[in-house]
Amino acid sequence: MPSALSLSIVLAVFGLIVPPLTAAPPADKSLAALSAESRAETLMEKVVLLLKTKQYAEALRLLAEAEAISPGDPTTRNAKAAALIQTDRFDEAEGILTDLIAENPQFFQANYNMGEILFLKKDYPAAVAHFQRMQNVHGPLPLIRFKRMLCEILSNDTVSAEITLRTFRFPADAPAWYFAYAAMALFHGDRSEAKALMDTATRIHGKDGTALFVETITDSELSK
Repeated sequence: MPSALSLSIVLAVFGLIVPPLTAAPPADKSLAALSAESRAETLMEKVVLLLKTKQYAEALRLLAEAEAISPGDPTTRNAKAAALIQTDRFDEAEGILTDLIAENPQFFQANYNMGEILFLKKDYPAAVAHFQRMQNVHGPLPLIRFKRMLCEILSNDTVSAEITLRTFRFPADAPAWYFAYAAMALFHGDRSEAKALMDTATRIHGKDGTALFVETITDSELSK
């Protein structure tokens, strides 16, 4: 089961406003007094907090409630797929994401989660192709280029990885720039250089701004 991916999915993929972890979720008794839309939004805020604290079963329970309030809502369905990924229920998650992408091929969050499934299943060539398609649609976002480059490295396609690495520009592509070079350093066995790059990025951009990149590298075979 992925050790730290939940924060990546929550912060980078849901696209929700996430309350601080120290904030208490709204009391359940207050939900009945809210409109259906407000109830669904409140449930989703609680789901985000539950995923960040790895309470996946409870997150799925609340997602079922949210689905009952707003059947077919894309954000809720994508969140359910993200929660299923956390428990290695990849086939169920993939089915949901496939439907979402068929309905809206440009749905960034669903496409990103589909790429995460390929990444976690270690189907790196397919993940490279997937993130390249995302880049074709959404443009050369640093996050997508970083994910593609990491999959190229893990596919042992170092030529392509080096070409992708050279597309990063400093400081425009920070913090991705730091982590792209850190990933290549890890590939070449230079852990001290990789750590220095990641530490610098975290010091400048903060933990929230770098968590996704840190977790992606930590969950990859490069850190093993």
